[in-house]
Amino acid sequence: EKVKRGTGNTDTKKENEKVKKDEPLHEKEAKEDSKTKTPEKQMPSGPTKPSEGPAKAEEEAAPSIFDEPLERVKNNDPEMTEVNVNNSDCITNEILVRFTEALEFNTVVKVFALANTRADDHVAFAIAIMLKANKTITSLNLDSNHITGKGILAIFRALLQNNTLTELRFHNQRHICGGKTEMEIAKLLKENTTLLKLGYHFELA
Repeated sequence: EKVKRGTGNTDTKKENEKVKKDEPLHEKEAKEDSKTKTPEKQMPSGPTKPSEGPAKAEEEAAPSIFDEPLERVKNNDPEMTEVNVNNSDCITNEILVRFTEALEFNTVVKVFALANTRADDHVAFAIAIMLKANKTITSLNLDSNHITGKGILAIFRALLQNNTLTELRFHNQRHICGGKTEMEIAKLLKENTTLLKLGYHFELA
């Protein structure tokens, strides 16, 4: 009623000014939100589109290269005494895990070498499970990978149930083990009676 009569114009003006002041704030926030949201959406979709082709081609090519050796390991081929995939660019963690699972009940392979294959903790945990069952592998090379202290400790704990592995190499990982992990490794090594060679530079004296 006041607005209709023309009285209290000052109040309405103030209210209008407040609303106007509030509006740009909301607009700004909305714009900022949209700005922050859009790059997030664009970031993943932008670069992946062009690289999808070669990445897919690599993924398709990789299994075909490793299909034959995988089958030979699974079938316990007597001539397949070594699995060496060192420095393989196209090998994935999934394929490494498949190799590890195939080795679980293999009785021929003595050497498993996967240095510089970007293997991570998933592979390390799979190796730990494999070492508990496998009674043939004597040498394991995990140098220059992405395994953390957790993965390495899992392998050492598995060695408590393994009496055949004599050589273990896991130097130059992307993640530093740290003092706590090294202390734990030292404790587990005290209980190990089969390892003869250990390829790792301890930072902790």
